[in-house]
Amino acid sequence: KVKQIWRGKDIIIIEGMFSKLGVGNDLFANARSIQRVLCPASSVFNKYEDILDFAKTLPKNKLILIALGMTATVLAYDLANLGYWAVDIGHIDVEYEWYKTGADKPVKIAGKYVNDVSANIPDILEQNKKLIAKNEIIKIIE
Repeated sequence: KVKQIWRGKDIIIIEGMFSKLGVGNDLFANARSIQRVLCPASSVFNKYEDILDFAKTLPKNKLILIALGMTATVLAYDLANLGYWAVDIGHIDVEYEWYKTGADKPVKIAGKYVNDVSANIPDILEQNKKLIAKNEIIKIIE
C-alpha cells in the first residue's frame, strides 16, 4: 500500500550518505524518476540550514521523501509549510528489506547502514559509490 504514494511520480529522496533508499530492491520501482540529495550520516541537524536552503530550490511538483532521522520531521514540516509535498519516510528501506526476508528483529543488511545493528561504514560508503546511479545524485551536502 505504501508504494502507492510514489507510484508514477517523480521523487526526490533526501537521505543520509549511507542510507541508499531503494538501492538493491524494488521499493521505488514504480516511481517515474528518482533524484537524490545526499546529506551527512551523523550530526545532520548541524547542516539543517544548508539542506533547507537547497530543498527550497527543488521543484514543487515532485514528491520529496526524507530519511534523515529526527531532522526529517522538521524538514518535512518546514517544506510542507512552503507548499512542498514532503514526507518523513523514516526507515522504510530497512523495514522493507526486513519484511521481504521475514526478519522478526533488526538484522544487518548487506551494503546498507542499519543504525540498529553495527555496520562497517567504509565498506558501505564504497558500495554507495558503485550502486547509486550517478545521474540520480543532484546534490551532496557535507
